[in-house]
Amino acid sequence: MSGMVRDMPGVVRVMSGCRARVAEETAPLSSRCSREEEDSGAEDSGATASSREEEEAVEPGIVEVHVIKMRSRTNGEVLGDMVAGEMGEMQAEKQPIKPSTESCCVFFQWPVRQAGWCGLPVEERPDLSTIWDRAEVYSLAIPAFFFCLGLVFTTSYFAVDEATQSTLSWMRPPDMATFTTLLTTFAATGLLLLLGMYPIGLLAWYGGVSVAITRKISHVIFISLLPLTVIFLNEQGEGLARDMFLAMVWQSLSSTLLLAIMFSKASRKYVPVLRVAFAGIERSEDRPHALTWFSLQMVGQTMVQIPMIQWMQSNDKGLLIWIPFLSVGLGDGLAEPIGRIWGKHKYRVRALCSSKRYTRSFEGSAVVFFWTAVAVAIGIPEMTSLQAVVCFLTIPLANTIMEAISPHTFDNHFMWAVTWLLLWIIFDVIP
Repeated sequence: MSGMVRDMPGVVRVMSGCRARVAEETAPLSSRCSREEEDSGAEDSGATASSREEEEAVEPGIVEVHVIKMRSRTNGEVLGDMVAGEMGEMQAEKQPIKPSTESCCVFFQWPVRQAGWCGLPVEERPDLSTIWDRAEVYSLAIPAFFFCLGLVFTTSYFAVDEATQSTLSWMRPPDMATFTTLLTTFAATGLLLLLGMYPIGLLAWYGGVSVAITRKISHVIFISLLPLTVIFLNEQGEGLARDMFLAMVWQSLSSTLLLAIMFSKASRKYVPVLRVAFAGIERSEDRPHALTWFSLQMVGQTMVQIPMIQWMQSNDKGLLIWIPFLSVGLGDGLAEPIGRIWGKHKYRVRALCSSKRYTRSFEGSAVVFFWTAVAVAIGIPEMTSLQAVVCFLTIPLANTIMEAISPHTFDNHFMWAVTWLLLWIIFDVIP
């Protein structure tokens, strides 16, 4: 550096033999100082215009560095001029970068992992700036539908005479004992959701684990535990029709209402525990309808899986329960992470009720086929030779196809439905 010439306030010419460049960054300010606000008077306007003309006239070999005037926050006196240049940049680079931390609702800070696991990207944070939008209406419309459905059944039941009521006794509304059982199930389901989803949500929110993995961990847990909780707590001993009606209508109402309350945007914004818990199942590509899809998956359990299990129990076919558990719980549950991490042989399918094509892998589909076949093998003691052969030839293949072509987030419904249909044909229709 051969010299320094001050032509005007705010501009310093540094004479140098090095290649010319213009400093684009300013040195960081002290925590006790603030930038001096520019006056809007004519004097400063003239200085600004003069500064621009001076910048345009800079000759090659001259580095133009802007000076930042500092003033005290207390008395406004100018403390000095700070030159933004190479030294300021070098000092800034030497400062250690503190790891990003966030509160995880357990009274201490956790570092946030910036890189994803298994080559999968870190999930984006949800936008909770607004707590009400059209997606929230959709999630509330689901329990509203089942409320209206229950109201229709109740009105129809009381509108007929007593003789017809005795025939349609399964349709009557829940009595006090049944209502108490539904409330117990409501509370047990909420507790299970919170205790099961919060630890898994921590992995996605802080650990950098993809929702493709954490979602399927929750998938395996709840596909197994929630139906058993509902079945054992809601068994009324009044016949299969009554148990299935309560599950399809009133249990669907209570479960979807619970989800709409617990994981609404308002709840997640102001209750961090619920925000972290929901992060374990909320895929970025599902927003803003992630809660709606999750509620519809819950409907698949209450309207298809639970009645199917009740049908199996009423026919003393307890081992057949393993077929919906393993085909959907482990088969579909492991297909997505295995396909995304190790899937090399891809194929594209058009989902039902949609023109969009989805990418699948033969490795993921093989997982569905394998676990469904394992489940059929577990049920062999309750099958005849003909039934076992037909089950092996139809159920694994049918579940694999349904998982591949089902509409987005509706694979559970279609897999359970086709499993129940085939089992009913094999055990009740075929002699």
